[in-house]
Amino acid sequence: MRPFGEHRRRIMIVGEGPGEEEDKKGKPWQGRAGRLQQQALRDLGVDLFRDCVSLNSVNCRPIDDKGRNRSPTPHEVACCRVKVVNPAVESYAPKVIIPMGAPAVSSILGPLCSNALGDSIGKWRGFTIPIPEWGAWVCPTYHPSYVLREEKRNEIDTIWRQDIRRGLQLLDEPVPVPEDLRGKIKALHSEVEVLRAIYRAHDAELLSFDYETTGLRASLHKIVCVSFAASVDRAYAFMMPPSGPIPSAWLKLMARAKVGKISHNMKFENGWTRQHFGIEEINWAWDSMIAAHVRDNRIGICGLKLQAFINFGIRDWSGLIDPYLRAVDDRDPASPNRILEFIEQYGEDECLIYCGLDSLIAYRLAMKQMEIINGKDKT
Repeated sequence: MRPFGEHRRRIMIVGEGPGEEEDKKGKPWQGRAGRLQQQALRDLGVDLFRDCVSLNSVNCRPIDDKGRNRSPTPHEVACCRVKVVNPAVESYAPKVIIPMGAPAVSSILGPLCSNALGDSIGKWRGFTIPIPEWGAWVCPTYHPSYVLREEKRNEIDTIWRQDIRRGLQLLDEPVPVPEDLRGKIKALHSEVEVLRAIYRAHDAELLSFDYETTGLRASLHKIVCVSFAASVDRAYAFMMPPSGPIPSAWLKLMARAKVGKISHNMKFENGWTRQHFGIEEINWAWDSMIAAHVRDNRIGICGLKLQAFINFGIRDWSGLIDPYLRAVDDRDPASPNRILEFIEQYGEDECLIYCGLDSLIAYRLAMKQMEIINGKDKT
């Protein structure tokens, strides 16, 4: 079954797979779930077959050994993604993509956020995710067949319709343009460069910062490098020597009460700052992890990498370094990681860029969260 619909308003609806009725007629959304889908869109002023293009995570009807509908396998989804879904996204260039159900989300977002997908639509529904390279918003929600199965729970129908409405409201909302984030990180190598950047930061109103360390326990390990950002367009990162002018200058910045501090999971940076610089009181202005949890308390969605993706469409930047950040013995909290091995193999700059991206994205995320809380953000 090929993509179907006139796509007049650049809306792409992605389902799970053809059912029995769809398989017979060669056309999507023909059964009871399809009729519910058509009515829900009609109530919002959208014609499913004129205004949208519809396709599924798999091209053919998946059936079990008794001839009944079943969920497609990850392998089937991956195959049809290459042959049908990706070419459809490229050729139709939708402005809003609404994946309905977990297989549809995996089909659309799998290559972009594979490490965090999981197998539950409950983790993804309700998000409005910008994908800069597509110029599109991805707005996952339940499959209408699930809404029908839960018809005694009126809240499921309400949530489903709200998710669809939220996605349609983005048809006229610009999508962020692709950008070179690595180019926004300034790796500082000389002592003079570092000291100048730190002292300029004394004038910042808000400052996001991040540490990369040799392990989790501050009393047993050391700080390898530091990064900070005071704007959405630039972050600085430098290797932290064990003593000398740089640690002294950083201590003064951390102690400066006029500079509000931002971090993603501030208990880590707070503990390390106290342990290694002796600062008992830091002027914490914002914790973007706590704010993410306050906004949405679903389990497993508050990490910085996933928040970067669902808010800005920024893909996980830890792929190269991630194995080296894990403890050698993950059962022992005192176990060191392999970050020094990473630096030896790939160089200081790769470590500094990774650290700098943490600070830059945490700063951007905090700014957006503040706008949302103040009622200024539209997405």
